Parts: sequence; structure tokens; C-alpha cells
Amino acid sequence: SADFFGKVKPDISIYGNAAEMLCMDPAEVMMVACHAQDLDAARTAGFRTAYVNRPLEYGPDRPPEAKPDPYDYDADNFIELAQMLRADKAAGNV
Repeated sequence: SADFFGKVKPDISIYGNAAEMLCMDPAEVMMVACHAQDLDAARTAGFRTAYVNRPLEYGPDRPPEAKPDPYDYDADNFIELAQMLRADKAAGNV
């Protein structure tokens, strides 16, 4: 949680602090989210990124948001993301 660092997303320093806390290089970490601003900040910090569509995130009466910039993965749900990650691992891409 960004609260752990006393900051709010999308403050880029949060992502670097999180990777450091995990003893990992930012390139070894993936941000999975449905919010473009969080994914953009994570990508800027060096994280891999996965956009997961959540059409009802803000309720059924709100029109869908425009598709964000391309990320490393773009999935319609978490099952599809898992399948993508599994396929990349099998192909030696992860």
C-alpha cells in the first residue's frame, strides 16, 4: 500500500521503494491494475505492467473509459492475464 510509504499513488517513488523493500530490481516487478495513471507511473519507475479491464469499476452507469496506452499485458480479466503469463513463461519470455 502507498500508505506504508506515507505517499499516494501515482507518486513514482512508491514503486522504487516497493521494489527495494522486496529486494528486487524494478524490472523484476509487475504492476497489475485497471487505472492508467498507476500503470504509467509504475512503467516510468521501470516496472513491467499489466492492464486488466474492469468495466464496472465505477458502477454500471458510467461509460467505459478509453483504452489506455499499451502495456506489457492487456487482459479482459485475471484468468486471461494468468493464461498470458503462463504462455510467456512456457515460451521462455518471462
